[in-house]
Amino acid sequence: MTEYYKSGEVKAEIDERGNRAEYRYNSRGELIETIYPDNTPNTLLDNPITRSEYDSSGRKVADIDQKERVTRYEYDAVGRLIKTIYPDATPNNLADNPTTQTEYDKLGRRVASIDSSGKVTRYEYDALNRLTDVVQVVNASDSVPVEIRTEYGYDEAGRLIWGEDADNRRTSYEYDKNGRRAAVELPLTQRSTTTY
Repeated sequence: MTEYYKSGEVKAEIDERGNRAEYRYNSRGELIETIYPDNTPNTLLDNPITRSEYDSSGRKVADIDQKERVTRYEYDAVGRLIKTIYPDATPNNLADNPTTQTEYDKLGRRVASIDSSGKVTRYEYDALNRLTDVVQVVNASDSVPVEIRTEYGYDEAGRLIWGEDADNRRTSYEYDKNGRRAAVELPLTQRSTTTY
């Protein structure tokens, strides 16, 4: 069951066992606190809580988990996420924290992600700006790096109709006459359908 505030944001979600997660928002409608269920459902004082902080432009700048570990987010001049700084064992020294950096092309498309170990993931697009390939570069420091490629295909309407991983495992998507996704066929012939 889901409860909503008058403003439309989700107030609480309650599962079939009665476990309740609650959500709090700031005046701009940004999620700032999530209170998770625990073993003492009659009091919220000891429940695990996560918090989020935003800058004046509404960009999320920090997530704080229930153990007070902080994940920080940095943006470029046009508001695109360029760096995520994850918590580590020395919270007062951000210089050695694990990070992920994101690069964009002149069209604003994400073209690369680089993690703190130097592992690069590239993103390639077609002439219609649709994502066609995700390439993970393994052993980038070797003279012959290995690329693990996932490819995507689209129909004439621009809808994703397949994705294929480096092992040639294909996931296919079908749409109904209204353009809604109606079926997903996973590798090894697993199929799920959606009825509207």
